[in-house]
Amino acid sequence: MLACEKINPDAKSLISQARSAFAIVTPIVTRAYSRMNTGGGKLNYQNSRMYVGIAWSQGGRPCMQDAFAVVLNCDDDPATDFLAVFDGHGPDGGDIARHAALNLFPDVMDSLIDAESSSSSHCKTDERVERAIEEGFCNLDENMRRDGVKNNAAPNGKALRGGATACVVWFRRGKFYCANIGDSRAVVSRRGQAIPVTLDHKPDATREKKRIEAAGGWVERNRVAGVLGVARSFADFNFKAELDAKPSEQVVSVVPDIVIQSLEHVEFLVIATDGVW
Repeated sequence: MLACEKINPDAKSLISQARSAFAIVTPIVTRAYSRMNTGGGKLNYQNSRMYVGIAWSQGGRPCMQDAFAVVLNCDDDPATDFLAVFDGHGPDGGDIARHAALNLFPDVMDSLIDAESSSSSHCKTDERVERAIEEGFCNLDENMRRDGVKNNAAPNGKALRGGATACVVWFRRGKFYCANIGDSRAVVSRRGQAIPVTLDHKPDATREKKRIEAAGGWVERNRVAGVLGVARSFADFNFKAELDAKPSEQVVSVVPDIVIQSLEHVEFLVIATDGVW
């Protein structure tokens, strides 16, 4: 996903060649949520602050498991815009990604509204937003564990198989708040310089490996238990077996890293799943 006032020819070319979920956001009530269709496609949206271009291409896999979400001019806060990509993996990964695309934004906004109306509202705005984002991720994950997802109710206590990574961005009052789990990434262009916003959550990264081992897991062949190639994700409940543990203490965590930056001098922002990178 890319945010900017104008897309240059090089950016258009990059979009046309993308082999995974790719959206472009430009600082310019739209709501769009979609599991991307098999094959490929392009969409665009805009408001007075932002132009958003989205493109996807399936590549060599048998089915498309990526999804996106776009919310411009939020009902509860018209100055807020939201953009996200989700990358599913495993047998139920596509359903998990689409469910996250549909539900993450309202879950976070519910947490934010609660925080701003509660006695803790003396907290700084950035702290409230960070807390709401983390709570939204954790609540959505727990709801999927309990209730399954649309089109896959996981009956009789059968766990969902697989999971989904995410890279999401809120644009709010001159700043953007970027949260990620897994290996979907965001890169910002500021004064002509490409600057990474996120860090991949790879199991062999020092911080992630230490956390995995502290939770009783292990890393083998750069994968969690030799199986999963990311250390943080939605679902993947076979690696979240300790029901009494905090989300951050599970072998695979759903707690995102959150980066807050000013929109000053930002030309555009790219949000994409790992197939682009």
